[in-house]
Amino acid sequence: MCCLVATLKCMKRELTIFATACLALSLNISVASAAIKPGSACKKVGQISTSAGIKYTCIKNGKKLVWNKGVATAVSKPRSSSSSPSPAPMAPTVFVPPTTPTSFTDLVKNYRGISWAVWSDIRKRMTSTNVKTEFVVASGPTTTQPTDKPDIQSLLKQASSIYSDYAQPLQTKVFYFNSTDVSWAQAQHRSLTQPRFKESDLANNCKSESNCGAFGSASMGVGAMFMGVHLLMLDPIEIYGGTEVHEFTHVIQHSLYSSTISNNPNRYLPGWFTEGQASSVQLASGTKDYEDYLKARQKWFKHAPGALNGYSASEILRFLDLQGVGKYDSATWSHVYDIGCFVTESLIAVGGLSSTLELIKEISAGKDFESAFETIYKIAWSEARAAIADAVAAEYVDSQK
Repeated sequence: MCCLVATLKCMKRELTIFATACLALSLNISVASAAIKPGSACKKVGQISTSAGIKYTCIKNGKKLVWNKGVATAVSKPRSSSSSPSPAPMAPTVFVPPTTPTSFTDLVKNYRGISWAVWSDIRKRMTSTNVKTEFVVASGPTTTQPTDKPDIQSLLKQASSIYSDYAQPLQTKVFYFNSTDVSWAQAQHRSLTQPRFKESDLANNCKSESNCGAFGSASMGVGAMFMGVHLLMLDPIEIYGGTEVHEFTHVIQHSLYSSTISNNPNRYLPGWFTEGQASSVQLASGTKDYEDYLKARQKWFKHAPGALNGYSASEILRFLDLQGVGKYDSATWSHVYDIGCFVTESLIAVGGLSSTLELIKEISAGKDFESAFETIYKIAWSEARAAIADAVAAEYVDSQK
């Protein structure tokens, strides 16, 4: 009985403590959840309480402890799943062709479009499948082609297709030789009905495995191409058929001449034109694409000026005079390939490759260069050459940037 009473007394005391604790907890909850008003009473200096996004601090104001005005607390924003936004996809680069010149009047203004005009014209011609000459190919006993060079016949036929709308020999003989097979090449040259080159030239232009030149001409209705082959220090243009096109261009030049005037265009055409025309077609056809073509041109712009005092318009005009019709200047002859190329490109840009071929036909009919030029381009050569020099000089300036 005593144990029961004692037990009941203990239970009564524990219930009292529990009720008191619950009451205190209830009071604490009500205080914490109540909105705090600035200036209302608080219990302890430094006490901090947050209500509705405002942090209040208990301060002493006179003899009273009250809540201050409070300070707004920063509200944290939910973080995105990615630490940084994904960049917007880049739009593909669209090539916009430069404005091409339409005449010698706007040639200087649109000089940056010369390359595109030439490239477009030559590549369009390359789509022709009309081959008008039979290529008979022979190689020297020790001569081999570079391993990565395409089929020779396909390259030669491509050269013919570029000129498919102009007269070509019914047959063109092509002789490939290296420095070891020079004597063989000379013997083949002697076998032609009317040889065009000096045997010493064949030897002097093919002295090593890194230096072996080429020649092209036509005589008595038969084309002839002597193609020096070297396996060292190869330019990509030589791989993709540029040299074949260059020498076949010389075959075309000779073929367009009337026998009543001359079968040698070198007597009536400027040196810069005969080699410049061949070089301009060589560059545009012997490269893989337009970007590759621009890179090849850039290399030629980097050639040292040599005997020229740079590449100003006045020096280009001086060069044109030095390598004019019936003239030959050994000190500047090497530039008939690069400056000659860029000057002839201006003609092609204005009138297409066909205009340069029609120029040859006019001269073969008896006109001098200046008269033939005015007939084809409807402008005096003296006037056009000034614009050409300015345009080419501007291209040289661009190449240095």
